[in-house]
Amino acid sequence: MGEITVLNKATTKSRSLRTTIPMSIVTQVNLSEGDKLNWEIN
Repeated sequence: MGEITVLNKATTKSRSLRTTIPMSIVTQVNLSEGDKLNWEIN
């Protein structure tokens, strides 16, 4: 089964949303603070 995360407002005045990347995924794809992610919808 996959990981579940929750979307939250980025800031109180922002329309953007943010989520947390689970540590199991961070480790699996070797992410580090400051890395950039390219989001692609399939």
